[in-house]
Amino acid sequence: MPNLYAQPSDNAPSNNNPNNNEQPHHLVLPHGSAPLPVAAHPPLNKRHIPLVPASGFDIEPKGVAGKGKGQEADEKGSMSSDSKMSQATRDLLRKARKMVPPMLEKFHKGQMGRIAVIGGSEDYTGAPYFSAMASARLGADMSHVICEPQAAQVIKTYSPNLMVHPLLRQSRHASANETASSLAKSIIDLLPRFHVLVIGPGLGRDDLMQDVCASVISEARKQGLPLVLDADGLLLAQNRPELVKGYRECILTPNVVEFARLCKAQGIDPGSFKGEGEGAAALAGKLGGVTVLRKGAKDWISDGERTIVGDLPGGLKRSGGQGDTLTG
Repeated sequence: MPNLYAQPSDNAPSNNNPNNNEQPHHLVLPHGSAPLPVAAHPPLNKRHIPLVPASGFDIEPKGVAGKGKGQEADEKGSMSSDSKMSQATRDLLRKARKMVPPMLEKFHKGQMGRIAVIGGSEDYTGAPYFSAMASARLGADMSHVICEPQAAQVIKTYSPNLMVHPLLRQSRHASANETASSLAKSIIDLLPRFHVLVIGPGLGRDDLMQDVCASVISEARKQGLPLVLDADGLLLAQNRPELVKGYRECILTPNVVEFARLCKAQGIDPGSFKGEGEGAAALAGKLGGVTVLRKGAKDWISDGERTIVGDLPGGLKRSGGQGDTLTG
């Protein structure tokens, strides 16, 4: 993850040198740079802003309190100076910037985000770690991981920043009195402590693990808790679509293979669309307005009514953990 507070070294490439084609490897905020823009934001214990807002993305950047007109112009110019950035991506970034909550002295620990990642099994301990740490490094106050005991001890060694709850069980490790309903209840009791649930990284396909998560999704939906489903969490949306259908506080983040499986489960031919955006919109519409983020060379985001694209070029290497980081 980028170090937002690192100072540039003497050998670091300069963005101001027109002869320098090398791209910096880190986002650097040198001393004296303008603070990141902030804007009014609803309390995080209320429902969050939808990923695809009803107002769309056709907005202009506005000045931030304390900024002069010159600074606003610089900010505008810096965003429009990248010739590879489409207007859709510029609009998306402007809107995302306005969703960043303010940093206020009156806030206490936990008000800036409490995230829970449900996943992590005996064979997969890295995925929930990547998701939870991504949320923490993007500013969430508290990141939790709910996983199997065999994964919990390992994940605790990765970072002291994470709160790890060994509440899941795989079928072969469960005792006679550990049923899907009893295991789910122990997780459901924690739901009031969280603002968002991430379900799937490192979860695996064990029947008991899947049944527990299905019960948790049903209860989280009753409570209006936002959900992000990825990896084996998408298997639940594929095999039990009623869990998420019509729930607009749910985001699915499939890759190309996972997207094709979800489409086929809904009777959609993933190869029948002229563009990838049409496919994302069709799947989102079929699932009643959930938000689908179809990952790829371009990321297509749709809730079935509005579709946007993130088309900034990404890294060419595709390695394990990248999708989990995005989910977090």
